[in-house]
Amino acid sequence: MSLKKNILIIDPDSDRLPETCRLFVEQGYQVWPADSCELATVSIGVKAPDLILIDVKPEIDAFEFCKRIKGQDKFANIPIIFLSFTEKLCFDVQCFKLGKVNFVPKPFQCEELFLKVKNQIKEYNSL
Repeated sequence: MSLKKNILIIDPDSDRLPETCRLFVEQGYQVWPADSCELATVSIGVKAPDLILIDVKPEIDAFEFCKRIKGQDKFANIPIIFLSFTEKLCFDVQCFKLGKVNFVPKPFQCEELFLKVKNQIKEYNSL
C-alpha cells in the first residue's frame, strides 16, 4: 500500500479553501490547508509536503514565498504550482525563473490540474 502524498494548499479565500482541499482529498491526497504564506511556512517547517499549490491573490506574495522556499536547500526541490487569472505567458516566465514552479491558468479544468499535480509529485519523488 502506498503512502498518501501530501499537498500544502495556500489560498486566502476561506470560502474556497475547504472546497479545493476536498477535491484533492477525493483524489487520494493528504491535504494541509493554509490561508497565508506565514502559516504555510510554519507547516513546511514541521514536515515538507510533496507539492505546494498556491492560489495566487493580491493578498499573497506568492513569488516572495517561493523565493524563500527555493532558497533553502532542504525545500528547493519541492514542486510548486500557481493557480492564477494572470496573463499566462508573463506568469510562466516568472514561474520558470523560480525553478520547479508550474502554472495552471484559472479557470482550470480539474483533470488538467490533477494531472499536473500527479506528474510533479512523481518527478519530485524520483529525485
